Amino acid sequence: MRKAILSALLFTTCSFAALAQNRDEDESTETGNKPLPTGIHMNEGGKVNPVKLSILAVAPMQFTDNGVGFSLSYEHGLDAGGIVSYILPVAATFDMSNTSYTNSMFYFMPGLKFYPTSWKGKVKYAIGPSVLFGAGQRHENYDVVMPLYSSYYYGTDQEGSKYQLGVIVNNYLNFQPTAHLYMGLEFGFGFTYLNQFMDRNQGVDGLVQGNFKIGYKF
Repeated sequence: MRKAILSALLFTTCSFAALAQNRDEDESTETGNKPLPTGIHMNEGGKVNPVKLSILAVAPMQFTDNGVGFSLSYEHGLDAGGIVSYILPVAATFDMSNTSYTNSMFYFMPGLKFYPTSWKGKVKYAIGPSVLFGAGQRHENYDVVMPLYSSYYYGTDQEGSKYQLGVIVNNYLNFQPTAHLYMGLEFGFGFTYLNQFMDRNQGVDGLVQGNFKIGYKF
């Protein structure tokens, strides 16, 4: 008799639990309250908002193959999981190795950053490609055609406009010690499609850039 009573109580308890679970699932389905995936939260109005990344940063120490200078950048996350973001840097560098003149170049390098394990965390690595647009004034050797000899004469220190178009693959090391403080190290290398000095394309050339930056994350 005791075993029968205990079995009945156990059966009744399990039945109520199953009914309660089914009721909760039905209400969740009717109201649209489904489990939220990683990286998504509910706001006060009950709407789903993805957790995004935005960083505004300045690099007081920027270098390129032209020289050293500074840069500004804006980064914004593209997905709720924190894997992909786009970055829009602008930079200016100056070659001050010769005291007689200063070569100046200005760059715009839009690109993508891929965080293999998402950007959430204190220290994160990222990698991604950027397209480089460069323009400025430089002093370089310039090939001059000699009409009488049909050969090239290599002039020195010709001053003229410089234009570059190329691709760079960047490596990023990101530090986020607080909720809003961002620091980063960056290094990239690539090559040019267009490397024009004055009116002549000098062909494929190497590209390099890197910096240390500090910024505000929001």
